[in-house]
Amino acid sequence: MLKLHSRIKRWGDPYGGGWLDWPAGHIDKLTIVGNVSEAYGAFKRYTGKETFDKAYPGAWQIVTAVMTMREEAGLNWFTGLRDG
Repeated sequence: MLKLHSRIKRWGDPYGGGWLDWPAGHIDKLTIVGNVSEAYGAFKRYTGKETFDKAYPGAWQIVTAVMTMREEAGLNWFTGLRDG
Protein backbone atom coordinates (compact mmCIF):
# COMPACT_ATOMS: atom_id res chain seq x y z
CA MET A 1 0.00 0.00 0.00
CA LEU A 2 2.86 2.39 0.74
CA LYS A 3 4.24 1.87 -2.77
CA LEU A 4 0.79 2.51 -4.28
CA HIS A 5 0.39 5.65 -2.15
CA SER A 6 3.74 6.93 -3.37
CA ARG A 7 2.87 6.25 -7.01
CA ILE A 8 -0.48 8.03 -6.70
CA LYS A 9 1.22 11.09 -5.20
CA ARG A 10 3.62 11.18 -8.17
CA TRP A 11 1.50 10.09 -11.13
CA GLY A 12 -2.15 10.26 -10.11
CA ASP A 13 -5.03 7.79 -10.37
CA PRO A 14 -3.74 4.34 -11.38
CA TYR A 15 -7.22 3.10 -12.31
CA GLY A 16 -7.98 5.91 -14.75
CA GLY A 17 -11.64 6.49 -13.91
CA GLY A 18 -11.47 8.55 -10.74
CA TRP A 19 -11.58 7.40 -7.16
CA LEU A 20 -15.14 6.06 -7.42
CA ASP A 21 -13.79 3.31 -9.71
CA TRP A 22 -11.22 2.17 -7.16
CA PRO A 23 -11.57 -1.20 -5.40
CA ALA A 24 -13.54 -1.09 -2.15
CA GLY A 25 -11.50 0.04 0.83
CA HIS A 26 -8.56 1.46 -1.14
CA ILE A 27 -9.32 5.08 -0.27
CA ASP A 28 -9.44 4.33 3.47
CA LYS A 29 -6.27 2.21 3.40
CA LEU A 30 -4.36 4.76 1.35
CA THR A 31 -5.49 7.59 3.62
CA ILE A 32 -4.16 5.70 6.65
CA VAL A 33 -0.91 4.81 4.88
CA GLY A 34 -0.50 8.45 3.85
CA ASN A 35 -1.08 9.72 7.38
CA VAL A 36 1.44 7.27 8.85
CA SER A 37 3.98 8.05 6.14
CA GLU A 38 3.63 11.81 6.61
CA ALA A 39 3.82 11.64 10.41
CA TYR A 40 6.84 9.35 10.46
CA GLY A 41 8.57 11.36 7.73
CA ALA A 42 7.95 14.59 9.64
CA PHE A 43 9.47 13.03 12.76
CA LYS A 44 12.56 11.87 10.88
CA ARG A 45 13.03 15.38 9.39
CA TYR A 46 12.29 17.28 12.61
CA THR A 47 15.42 18.75 14.18
CA GLY A 48 14.20 19.04 17.79
CA LYS A 49 13.06 15.45 18.28
CA GLU A 50 12.77 15.90 22.04
CA THR A 51 10.01 18.51 21.48
CA PHE A 52 8.19 16.81 18.58
CA ASP A 53 5.60 15.28 20.92
CA LYS A 54 4.48 18.69 22.17
CA ALA A 55 4.62 20.40 18.78
CA TYR A 56 2.68 17.67 16.95
CA PRO A 57 0.74 15.51 19.44
CA GLY A 58 -1.36 13.70 16.81
CA ALA A 59 1.66 12.82 14.71
CA TRP A 60 3.50 11.77 17.87
CA GLN A 61 0.79 9.19 18.62
CA ILE A 62 1.33 7.68 15.17
CA VAL A 63 5.14 7.75 15.53
CA THR A 64 5.07 6.02 18.91
CA ALA A 65 2.70 3.35 17.54
CA VAL A 66 5.13 2.71 14.65
CA MET A 67 8.08 2.58 17.05
CA THR A 68 6.26 0.11 19.28
CA MET A 69 5.37 -2.17 16.36
CA ARG A 70 8.95 -2.06 15.10
CA GLU A 71 10.31 -2.93 18.54
CA GLU A 72 7.88 -5.84 18.86
CA ALA A 73 9.04 -7.08 15.45
CA GLY A 74 12.70 -6.77 16.50
CA LEU A 75 13.44 -3.89 14.13
CA ASN A 76 15.53 -0.82 14.82
CA TRP A 77 13.01 2.02 15.20
CA PHE A 78 14.92 4.40 12.91
CA THR A 79 16.55 2.24 10.22
CA GLY A 80 13.93 -0.50 9.97
CA LEU A 81 16.68 -3.16 10.07
CA ARG A 82 16.70 -6.13 12.44
CA ASP A 83 18.70 -5.52 15.59
CA GLY A 84 21.55 -7.86 16.40
